[in-house]
Amino acid sequence: MPNSIPPYIVKVSPRSKTVRLQISQQNGLVVTVPQGFNQRLVAGIISSKADWIERTLDKVSKLPLVVEKKLPEKLDLKAMNETWMVVYRTEKLGRLRLEEQPRGRLLLISGKVSSRLAVNRLLKEWIKAKAVRLLPDWVDRISRRTGMPYQNLTIRDQKTRWGSCSSIKNINLNMKLVFLPPHLVDYVIIHELCHTRIMSHSAAFWKLVTGYYPEYKEARKQLRSLGREIPIS
Repeated sequence: MPNSIPPYIVKVSPRSKTVRLQISQQNGLVVTVPQGFNQRLVAGIISSKADWIERTLDKVSKLPLVVEKKLPEKLDLKAMNETWMVVYRTEKLGRLRLEEQPRGRLLLISGKVSSRLAVNRLLKEWIKAKAVRLLPDWVDRISRRTGMPYQNLTIRDQKTRWGSCSSIKNINLNMKLVFLPPHLVDYVIIHELCHTRIMSHSAAFWKLVTGYYPEYKEARKQLRSLGREIPIS
């Protein structure tokens, strides 16, 4: 690595207790320090990690460029047969807020809308509230119909799974299920309820799934395809 240190961004975190170095495509080298930390020490810390920084920057530079999704202008909640338009209004003063206008199916987000992270968080809170109102009754209905009881249901923002089931029959569902058509929501719920009987993905498990959802292979294909189209990351 050259003697000069690479460009970097310093972030002060009241929650952080140690100095952390992170490297990403979007932000490059970011140094997070605790509140009150002497920032004159940062350059020395970076120099001491020169080899790691050089290797990591080299790896990141060779990765495919990740293009961030634009903030959505429309939320198509297929599971609920609802489409909501999203309008953003920039305001310099006041906190970021979301106003729901049900009559026109409109979401108005006002405030510092340039903060993508904050806007995304606000939209996720709204989506989770929709999922919490929708999914528990849906799970109960299928549970009664199939005769497969469960213990508890949790709805979360899961990154890689549509759902999961624990060994004590607690089910987790991804709040983003609201973006899927109803038949795929049916499949995910049936899949997890079948895990209340068989935890593995054995032949016996898929036989059980087939009894309740014969087209499960096609459903799995559609889930992989539609998962890439979810407008909220």
